Amino acid sequence: MGAGGTSGAERSARKGARGGGGVTPATQPASSQAPMRELFTPGFEAPLGGQVDTRTLNAALNFAGLAVVVLAVVVKLLTVDAEISRGWTWFEIVSRLPSDNWSDYTSFLTASPVLTKAITSGTVYALGDILAQSTEGKGLADLDRVRTVRSSLCGFTLHGPLSHLWYIFAERLFDLLHWGAWYFVPLKILTDQLTWGALWNALYIAAIGLTSGRALPTIQGEIKETVFPLIRDGLKLWCPAHMITYGVVPIENRLLWVDLVEILWVVILSTTASASKQARESNGVA
Repeated sequence: MGAGGTSGAERSARKGARGGGGVTPATQPASSQAPMRELFTPGFEAPLGGQVDTRTLNAALNFAGLAVVVLAVVVKLLTVDAEISRGWTWFEIVSRLPSDNWSDYTSFLTASPVLTKAITSGTVYALGDILAQSTEGKGLADLDRVRTVRSSLCGFTLHGPLSHLWYIFAERLFDLLHWGAWYFVPLKILTDQLTWGALWNALYIAAIGLTSGRALPTIQGEIKETVFPLIRDGLKLWCPAHMITYGVVPIENRLLWVDLVEILWVVILSTTASASKQARESNGVA
């Protein structure tokens, strides 16, 4: 065989290379073998050269949601006199916004007291949870929307309606006890905090736990761990706040005043519930 000839081994190797019929599974591009879930991990390089960044997407969704809600509220507040303000000056429109919005709210409150208070509490509990997550160092990209919805639903379905019933019951109880004088206000506050306050804190922890899928023994443990710290913290916040609640504010407007203070309290409640969950998860408790 001459120098330019080809050995049988070489011809066999070339034939095998030509007759392979395509690329073997082992040499397929990695992108075709990656599970679909990897396409949604932060920074995953998509097959067409794009990049799926879930943090950016999450931040955009959270920003859009908050922007829509804020815009809707602002438009509602600014257009309260839209049907009657024809011919008014801008000064007249702006100067009447506070009083007319308050009148609109009280009319709704009179017509549908439970629904009004439920919506108020649902809004406050959503805002409070967002603030709680912010104090935990979470930005728009890390904001847990499901957690915020849970908190809002607790406010809407539980806190608003139950608080409505509590303040009616408490007022009747205080009348029966003849606690009408101003110097009975401290006793009203203690009664509120040691009964309704403690009960609501436990209900909130339980509701958040159940909607998060936690086991009943875990929820019971969380309630036991948080009941006394929350009562202690509650007395610090609510003692001065309830001096106004039971000393100044009419019964029909008490929940509105309480909900304004509740924004700060929800931050404490939501942070406590989240911290308890994280502590148990770190200890391997479901």
